Amino acid sequence: FVLAYAEAECLRRAGFELWDLGGADRSPMMQYKPQVALEMHRSEFLLRLWEIARTEFAAAQEDKGQDLSLAESLKKPMTDLGAAAPPMGERVPQGVVFEDIEEHDLWGAVEMNQLLAEQNAKGQKADNVEKAKKGQKLDAKAKAQKYQKPTHVKDSAYTPPSRSSGNEKEKDEKADAKQQFLAAYQKFIAEGLPETEAAANAL
Repeated sequence: FVLAYAEAECLRRAGFELWDLGGADRSPMMQYKPQVALEMHRSEFLLRLWEIARTEFAAAQEDKGQDLSLAESLKKPMTDLGAAAPPMGERVPQGVVFEDIEEHDLWGAVEMNQLLAEQNAKGQKADNVEKAKKGQKLDAKAKAQKYQKPTHVKDSAYTPPSRSSGNEKEKDEKADAKQQFLAAYQKFIAEGLPETEAAANAL
């Protein structure tokens, strides 16, 4: 897989638009092809070749040293070498291409790292915005806690009457009533009355 990606990057740098790996089957020796390339149907592949051929012929026409025409090449039989697109075999590098294969020597690695960097930058920006919003909310909450509503009591010596004594009296009365109810309820239960009737009589 690494050698396939490295060779694809080598051809890309040489100006190649397409690298045909050929067909693939279920053979173990062919399993790398769907992993390192895009699978195309025959019609889609021929259309892609046609577009590339048009581009190559247009580039060749701009070169004064070559006299090639796409229309004329289409009139030639397939056995004629002039019917094919310019081979451009001189683009293929000779000798050692990569002294030591590194990550940037693999096809698509640079673009993938750029995409990851952009995604990380967007994620970091979103995190910073979220942190800023949280910081503003905390500041507003802290200010609200620090704020104290001013009191408008004219006489600072005035103290409202305490209600603790009244509350304690009510609690005592409720406790006495509860004790009386329990005593009456247990008495009626001991006399053999049902629980519902005993509770009603106790009330």
